[in-house]
Amino acid sequence: MLIARSRYQGVWNIIRFNWPLFLVALLTIVTSLICAAFVPHPWNVLFRAGGLLAFGSVILSLVTSCMIYDRSSLYELTWLRHFSLNQESCIVNLSAGFDETSEILKIRVPAEVIAMDFYDPVLHSEPSIRRARGVYSPSPELLKVTTSSFPQPDESVDLICMILSAHEVRKSDERTLFFSEARRILKPSGRIVVIEHLRDWANFFRL
Repeated sequence: MLIARSRYQGVWNIIRFNWPLFLVALLTIVTSLICAAFVPHPWNVLFRAGGLLAFGSVILSLVTSCMIYDRSSLYELTWLRHFSLNQESCIVNLSAGFDETSEILKIRVPAEVIAMDFYDPVLHSEPSIRRARGVYSPSPELLKVTTSSFPQPDESVDLICMILSAHEVRKSDERTLFFSEARRILKPSGRIVVIEHLRDWANFFRL
């Protein structure tokens, strides 16, 4: 779990967790420049253009990631002010292999925060998650759960947070069980907050 974030931590994490993609881009750039130096005109122009395109896509991806993770209010969790939470309240924070927000929640609100991780390496096979877990070891307080079974009793939780994690539940039947279980433990007056990337141009250019 993380609390204090460095200035460009989001970008650095993107590079570390997705380094094979950046390696392929780097090799493409280098190969294009080498080929451009040895092939005759006009083919060298095509290689230069290919290298420039690969370089531009990497820069655009990093700039976009910086705007999303490092220059936005994403980790300030300002939306918490819309909820009336106190020391008697219970929050469940659901992560998928990489938890960046449970400790922030504990600082922002006086409520009990229960951090739960539903990551299953068989069902959720995204390589970047495995790399993230290698860089940041899960907290000993993190409860290991499945997408179909949470340990809380019925109607016992005031707020359930799914911050950049729900998209890892990609199969329709698993997603149905996941949200049904979340509904089961939620109080009648409780809320579920799902934060995900928008399908907009910024995220189109992000790796």
